[in-house]
Amino acid sequence: MREGRVLAAEVEVAARLSAAVRIGLEAGALALRHFEAGVMAEEKADGTPVTVADRGAEEMIRAAVGREFSADGMLGEEFGETAGRSGYRWVVDPIDGTKSFVRGVPLWGTLVGIERMRGESEPEPVAGVMVFPGLGEHAYAGLGGGAWHVRRGGEAVRARASGCVELSEAAVCVTSPQGFARRGAWAAYERLVRRSRLARGWSDCYAYLLVALGRIEAAVDPAMRPWDAAAIAPILKEAGAVYVDWHGRETIHGRDGIGAARGVVAEVVEVVRGGEERGAGGA
Repeated sequence: MREGRVLAAEVEVAARLSAAVRIGLEAGALALRHFEAGVMAEEKADGTPVTVADRGAEEMIRAAVGREFSADGMLGEEFGETAGRSGYRWVVDPIDGTKSFVRGVPLWGTLVGIERMRGESEPEPVAGVMVFPGLGEHAYAGLGGGAWHVRRGGEAVRARASGCVELSEAAVCVTSPQGFARRGAWAAYERLVRRSRLARGWSDCYAYLLVALGRIEAAVDPAMRPWDAAAIAPILKEAGAVYVDWHGRETIHGRDGIGAARGVVAEVVEVVRGGEERGAGGA
């Protein structure tokens, strides 16, 4: 009986993942049209920017999910939460990297994550899609099915994280050093730069794709929300990496985030938390 329930759950996740890839690509294409035409941003109450493309892409995703999985819940950056009754919730950031988007920098992405509810426990991220319309790339994963990367309409290729085990040999990305300063964590940023071999600012969700592909070893952000992380976490997990908060907990519901190769994640957590310095790298 238990095996039957497990199989049914796998089928449910697979169906949603297939739809999420298609819906994410469609929403990303809509956002790309705005990106190429150029848009102005407004400032939301929390001080973050939003554009007509953000709202339009999320509306498209919500409408598609409503048609195909009407009992599922939805949490989106622009329009908040809609309760569901199926035990699944879609967690969406229509444009992750709006500041890059409005400046014509193509490192933004459309993120579609899916969580499965677990009673009183925190929901489990079970599938994710990251679409990079300006780069012609996307990645996706469902738990147990591996992580996959597609470039410019080509064949899906297995995504595999780096096997690096020393931060002193690792490449690390942050979205914005200013974010560390605003949080009062400038010392953490300085430690990260000193301890890593290479520190760069390939930003927003794109850095987490680089972790999944083994091109860098860690991406660190001092401010993350569930819609920033829901798509990322299962992709990293299936690629052999991990997404944690700054306390080292595997959660997308913390206020900060680290996506890292498993061989360096403990050291990255130690560094951002203020651990003793053990070596130096170069910036």
